[in-house]
Amino acid sequence: LGKPKQELIEKHIQSPNFDPFHPECASFLEETFAFYFHKDYFHTDYDSLVHAIHLTDSRTIQNLIGSNAKVSNPLIIDLIALSNLRGLYYGVQFSKATIYRNIEMLADSSDSGIEPIALRVLEKLAAGKKGSQPENFTLMNEKSERVQLKDYQGQFVYINFFKSNCSSCAREMQLMEPFQAKFNQQLTILSICMDQSLDDLTNYLSKHPDQKWEFLFGGSHPDLADQFNLRSIPGYYLLNPN
Repeated sequence: LGKPKQELIEKHIQSPNFDPFHPECASFLEETFAFYFHKDYFHTDYDSLVHAIHLTDSRTIQNLIGSNAKVSNPLIIDLIALSNLRGLYYGVQFSKATIYRNIEMLADSSDSGIEPIALRVLEKLAAGKKGSQPENFTLMNEKSERVQLKDYQGQFVYINFFKSNCSSCAREMQLMEPFQAKFNQQLTILSICMDQSLDDLTNYLSKHPDQKWEFLFGGSHPDLADQFNLRSIPGYYLLNPN
């Protein structure tokens, strides 16, 4: 952030007017405490931390963070917990259900003010999961025509997110060509380009004339990745007719 660490600690962490939504404060917390649930930080307490996560023991997790990070502000402690639990959700050490329950417990049991932030995180984690209901969206196709997700209600829709310079995306989309030819009466394919320019999509299509399904430009929709909890490219989602 271009400022001495101690200055940022005094300005944000130790300040009685701590504001977690201040951009500088949020960035400092993210940089300082990212990947904090690691042996390098917790040393002899690491096994206790792992045990507490398995037991969904939010009070012990909070106490361990406070003692190891030398932080007493309850909201800062909960923000550190929330940030790291969110990161663990995408790892392999704990089941997604365990981490989800930990975040739920953090939201329910804490009086630090973390609840609305934690509920928003839970909402994002739930997006894209089996059984979740995607929100409608409106995107442009390569002809600059507006297309909405709800236009395909009542159909099976296979959505894939890609970028035009992604080699793994290109390989897998080639495999979709015979798939589309075989099931085009039963299934609608929507490929959403996450490049920054509509020209990238039109250039891609000019080089792949055999890919004859619907292509949409998603780079103009900043919330789309969050809506589907998209963590990597390519990404795939199957929507049922309901």
